[in-house]
Amino acid sequence: MSTRRAFQATGFALLATLWGCATRTNKPAPPRTAFDRRTTDEVPPPPQVAELLVSAIGLVGVPYRFGGNDIDNGFDCSGFTRHLFQTHLGITLPRRSQDQASAARFVDVPGFELQPGDLVFFNTLQRANSHVGIYIGDARFIHAPRTGALVRLEPLRNRYWMERYDGARRVVI
Repeated sequence: MSTRRAFQATGFALLATLWGCATRTNKPAPPRTAFDRRTTDEVPPPPQVAELLVSAIGLVGVPYRFGGNDIDNGFDCSGFTRHLFQTHLGITLPRRSQDQASAARFVDVPGFELQPGDLVFFNTLQRANSHVGIYIGDARFIHAPRTGALVRLEPLRNRYWMERYDGARRVVI
């Protein structure tokens, strides 16, 4: 089995586990942090967002490429999110991560919880919203991180990402 296929199989299993955990109510919720917006009543994403997330996990292992926006050539962070939203939701996001942040609704305010499919933004280049990924649930996100790396899943609780977190936005479907 190729490395990419192994990543995909692991990703699909993880996504199925996350959805199962999100719908269980018979066990106590884990402690919450500022980066874990789960609630015990979190519901699975709508079907079209679920397809987007499955597709995103299927892209784990695709190489990063600055300016890239397709599977054959690789992705940069905003090309990755743009490709998925266009392919699965028919929504054309702006090309740059800063513009994607401006085009979506801010969700990190009281009364709103992060939901799978939300865009999460980070300051990685000394400017706000210079990096973007897609929240998949269970305080994890998927993104195209940097030159020399592959599309991958990351925990939001990772110290590096916590220190650079700029907030989340929701694209209205």
